[in-house]
Amino acid sequence: MAIRLDFTNMMSPPLDGGISAAEWSEAATSFATAHAGVAEEHSSGTLGFLDVPDDRELHGQTMAYAQAIRSRQSRPTDVVVLGIGGSALGPIALRTALRPPQWNLLRDEARGGEPRLHVLDNVDPANIVALLSRLDLARSLFIVTSKSGGTAETMAQ
Repeated sequence: MAIRLDFTNMMSPPLDGGISAAEWSEAATSFATAHAGVAEEHSSGTLGFLDVPDDRELHGQTMAYAQAIRSRQSRPTDVVVLGIGGSALGPIALRTALRPPQWNLLRDEARGGEPRLHVLDNVDPANIVALLSRLDLARSLFIVTSKSGGTAETMAQ
């Protein structure tokens, strides 16, 4: 099955302020340059996150760890993700899409025993202290996530 892209109504003149044919042509060149730059960075090892979806060993380790956490007698009541920018947006988007509104405010029974999910996406000390003071740290799972592995804000959290 072929995919057909109809971009007729994003071009000018049908759309006032639309993209001109010259701009469209320049965009293809700019994209090719950007793509080559990403490929070069990836081959140098600085974009390792691009390999994660194909890393079967890491997938197996992750699934084994998740199963070990689930099988504990004392399961986590809270999962706290420490991340900035895109490292925080993914977990927030998944929680929003896959959980009912106000998931963290539901009683344990209403959540089926599943943990609350908190995402600390900034370095505001008042916000961090407010969350940490409400958690049972012995029953909390902390996940530190950073695309680069050295995000200053994530390290500050």
